[in-house]
Amino acid sequence: MKLKVGISDISPGWKLVLQQTGISFSKADINSIINQKEYAVLIISSWDQKKNKKNILHYLHTGGSLLIEADIAGQLLDEKIKKIYIKYLYSDDNFLTDGPCDLNRKTMVAKHAHYVKDHRERDSIAVKKAGKGTVLILPSGLLSSLLDYAVQRKKFPSDFGDRNPSERVSNVSKDGIFYLIYNCLQYLFHIRNLPFVHLWFFPHGAKSQFSFRVDTDFSGKQEVKNLYWVCKKNSIPATWFVEVKSQANWINLYKEMENQETGYHCYSHRVYPTLEENRKDFKQGLHIIKQSAIKPKGYAAPYGEWNPALAQVAEEYGFHYSSEFSLAYDTIPFFPYLKNSFSHVLQIPIHPVSVGSLRRARHTRESILNYYLKIIEVKCGLYQPIIFYHHPLHGYFDVFDSIFQHVQQNSIPVVSLGEYSDWWRKRNDITWNAEYSNGKIYLHSSNIDPSFWISATLPNNKQILHPVTETSQLLENGNILEKKEPLYHYDVRKLRKKNLRMLVHDIEHYLGKIKQ
Repeated sequence: MKLKVGISDISPGWKLVLQQTGISFSKADINSIINQKEYAVLIISSWDQKKNKKNILHYLHTGGSLLIEADIAGQLLDEKIKKIYIKYLYSDDNFLTDGPCDLNRKTMVAKHAHYVKDHRERDSIAVKKAGKGTVLILPSGLLSSLLDYAVQRKKFPSDFGDRNPSERVSNVSKDGIFYLIYNCLQYLFHIRNLPFVHLWFFPHGAKSQFSFRVDTDFSGKQEVKNLYWVCKKNSIPATWFVEVKSQANWINLYKEMENQETGYHCYSHRVYPTLEENRKDFKQGLHIIKQSAIKPKGYAAPYGEWNPALAQVAEEYGFHYSSEFSLAYDTIPFFPYLKNSFSHVLQIPIHPVSVGSLRRARHTRESILNYYLKIIEVKCGLYQPIIFYHHPLHGYFDVFDSIFQHVQQNSIPVVSLGEYSDWWRKRNDITWNAEYSNGKIYLHSSNIDPSFWISATLPNNKQILHPVTETSQLLENGNILEKKEPLYHYDVRKLRKKNLRMLVHDIEHYLGKIKQ
């Protein structure tokens, strides 16, 4: 039995999330009879009713698992569907790893859905048997919403301080959609009594890893030195995104830093809507940076903003990766879809809450530290990357000294964003497959780099990590991961309720941009 996903049409949204997952997948020929042993799960993203219906139903009724959106279910399975508006999804039934998953769009759902509630307590996901197989029905448009790049201010949960911090981030929760699809695929593998197998998210089977991003806008030379000293003391290879205009006279300092990475932030601290304006900024700033023999391969836009024109210019200048929380936050890396193709510039999402956001939410120095330590605990428990960012201008060097000490004391691997980018790009190119026979998993791969590992979650929910080798047998002889309960418990309705304070912060944000 092949542990592989088949998909009728590899649309941008599906390709993005399947590559993120690291699962083995390929386009399925639905014009012919499909053997249910060929694919553990079949995704129908498009189809021709006159040609394909019989073949798809044959796969399903003979024992296959089918994953579709509600609009297709209405045509293919005569499923009754209804139109609704979903602000966000949340769940206590293991389909969502954490919540809320913001959608903010009109969609269609199966009338008889019974999993994953929305903002009005309506169920949004249906699971039903069909013959010997199982079909899982998602809200329509869920995957295409991964291509959305609208922005809104959101609150983030905190057990500390007087208020929840807020930040302008991606309107759609790309992290929520990723983990929802991940858990739906796992469910459909397990319903067939098959292990869910995919490439792991970190080198050498690490359970998490830590990266530190520094945006240097308007910081003084001594402030930069102070933060660098804290990084050096704790062996943290930070990535410094340089705002060039105010630091042009001493930009050589970044070249002199030991075991640090220098990226490009901007010349003037602005993001422009047109190609010409962004090209001008890149040309000015990178000319000065490169005079100091610094060759940045990473980019992070001012204010965490992202737009297609900006992304195109980053691609034209050959950047390997960028990092903008208005496109995505708190999820694993991916290649954004740009115009009619995928960008070559990898997106590395971060946790978007900075010291500035926490101070506005009336967090003290102690509660700021406790906030970040809690995020580390949550991320480690969910096996997610931990990526914080900071501005030297804001100080709080003692807080980050304590954070770095905590990271090192807990033996959390530390990498620069550039190192993570290099590894992830190689992960994207691995050719591998897995088969399941007589209770054993057999891996086959053309890549024998010891840093790449496989995750296998068994139907009993035991999760095992194992190195990818040219040919290997995997089951009980890998590293076992413990399942942990969510560490945040909060009222999702209160968290997503807008208030006047958020509007004030937006006005301050716009006024600040005008002044710069």
